[in-house]
Amino acid sequence: MRYHGSFLTAYFLWITLARTATASETGTRKLQKSPSSSDRIAVHIVGGIQKAETVALENGLKFAGQIGSLKDYYLLEHTSRRKRSTTVQSLSADPDVLWFELQQPLTRTKRDFLNIERRLPVPRPTISDDAPWRDPFYRQEWYLRKGGRGGWDMNVENAWRRGFSGKGVVVSILDDGLQWNHPDISQNYDHLASLDINGNDFDPTPTDDGQNKHGTRCAGVVAAVGGNGVCGVGVAFNASIGGVRVLDGEIHDSTEAAAISFNSQHIDIYSASWGPEDSGKALDGPGRLAQKAFEDGVRTGRKGLGSIFVWASGNGGKDDDSCSCDGYASSIYTISVSSAAQDGSKPWYLEECSSTLTTTYSSGNSWQPSVITTDLNTPGNFFQACTNQHTGTSASAPMAAGVLALALEANRNLTWRDLQYLIVLSSNPEPLMDDWVINSLGRRVSNKFGYGLLDADRLVQLAMFWESVGEHHKCQTSINRDLRRSENGRTEVDIPTDGCFGTPDTVRSVEHVQAIVTIQAPRRGNIVITLISPRGTPSNLLPRRSQDDDTNGFFEYPFSTVHFWGEDPVGTWRLIVEYSDPVQKAPPSILLTSWSLIFYGVENVTKVVAEQFGMPLVRTEDVPAVTQVTQQLTVAKIVRNSAVGSFPAPSFLLTVMFIQFYISFPFSNFYMML
Repeated sequence: MRYHGSFLTAYFLWITLARTATASETGTRKLQKSPSSSDRIAVHIVGGIQKAETVALENGLKFAGQIGSLKDYYLLEHTSRRKRSTTVQSLSADPDVLWFELQQPLTRTKRDFLNIERRLPVPRPTISDDAPWRDPFYRQEWYLRKGGRGGWDMNVENAWRRGFSGKGVVVSILDDGLQWNHPDISQNYDHLASLDINGNDFDPTPTDDGQNKHGTRCAGVVAAVGGNGVCGVGVAFNASIGGVRVLDGEIHDSTEAAAISFNSQHIDIYSASWGPEDSGKALDGPGRLAQKAFEDGVRTGRKGLGSIFVWASGNGGKDDDSCSCDGYASSIYTISVSSAAQDGSKPWYLEECSSTLTTTYSSGNSWQPSVITTDLNTPGNFFQACTNQHTGTSASAPMAAGVLALALEANRNLTWRDLQYLIVLSSNPEPLMDDWVINSLGRRVSNKFGYGLLDADRLVQLAMFWESVGEHHKCQTSINRDLRRSENGRTEVDIPTDGCFGTPDTVRSVEHVQAIVTIQAPRRGNIVITLISPRGTPSNLLPRRSQDDDTNGFFEYPFSTVHFWGEDPVGTWRLIVEYSDPVQKAPPSILLTSWSLIFYGVENVTKVVAEQFGMPLVRTEDVPAVTQVTQQLTVAKIVRNSAVGSFPAPSFLLTVMFIQFYISFPFSNFYMML
């Protein structure tokens, strides 16, 4: 059922007064009835809704409402009575308008492969000794039932045995809609976690045209009902599930902001399996409004604990794409989730980047199994639609969201950063193949899989007794504009830091690190960037992208990495920029025109963090001078002959602590300029 007119107006007013989500009217009309993109104008006006309405009237514009939950941000619509150029001039001269921007359509793609289609006939429910559920396809959920290489899985069943099923946790799928009356979803459906931005109402039911099943599939991975004899079982089968219909129509910065900020005091986890084109050419990310929605979400969402944003890392691997160029997956505010095939290998679609935090199982090659979930109902199979072909990182993000719902049930006081720490600690590299970097804390990490396969049981065990991490600090080095031209296609710069010692922004233990760079090069796709920490840990911030022919380079672009999690930033960092061209024998010069580093983390680590990461408790006053640290690192080199897993052996930890006695452990906050 769709609601319009006076009812919708009254409902929006009620939501505002109740201080729940203000569902935005930004882009919320049916596409065929919407004004063109250039007729929508986002504005920043302080003084409340009445003030914004007055400004709209004075400038000959129609007031269209607040943008999501963003305070003092509104959407105005241009009318045909005035020229757009006149409107722009009028708003530019209006002292009450602090900022405005004409909304332009954005290209956003779902991270699935809907051309791969296999719907399942639904067999009669069965009960067997080896399956705890009567749901017919549960036994095919190999990723929950030791079906990975070597008998590995997501270790979800053990978390269930501890009594955790996601009960009391609210997850919303930001996508193309949700068939909320599906028999494997309806019992867990939460209308307060649902909105139809594209249709201007509160029913997220998707358009049944064969192209809008994505959100329903993602929802089933999270919270398909267990034990009802339909399809399979969701990872958090007792969680509340909702959907925001945002991808079935024209999408703008204001539309994304409305979705990301929707009802943030009710929704715990937002799951998104979409982003900019995975073409190997795009360089895109959140606009000003979506960025503010992320920032507001982690600052005020969940009553100040912070909204949890789970994002699919991307499916552009076949085109050499990297999620380093995706500002959503690489945001410090999102949990970027990668995929592994059944045998633990890198799937053909996987994008590599240093911001990926963790991995879940998903589809691989055509002969390997995919993910069981709910599917959009079709005639002749009404209310019984299931699929075993949910694929790509689109399946991984909701699977991780379900696991995180188990952790939130175990500990409702976890902050958004606590969960990121717990993911680092609970992800297991053992089931996964390929190359790993061992950081200075002895943890394996990679651009393919982050810290490894997410382990649900270990996550909830850690969550139950977790002590919240300290205040989030942001320490930035000075911006260096000393132009550096490459020699033989390579340039290196050293960046010393004392971790902002003696200031309120002191960081002694990092979470996220960002390199903000401006680079000029003949071909953007040939640029390769590496960052090396004072402790010797390397992180490839940007691999070569063979499809990217852009000649504009990068302008103050933030490349993010999680590979230094827990390291002390104090010392000299090395930034290496290379031009990798397999065709040209003599690479052209590249110009590094500005650079700086941002460290997000904490000043002092808690006892629990120190114990879990195998770190000494370090006081801020113990910090050595930058030159002293550099000298120590020149002499002290740790040589290891055997691989170290996610949970380092005590003997190695003693070695690390002896040589690098000044390490402390922080966590991160982030600001992105796009």
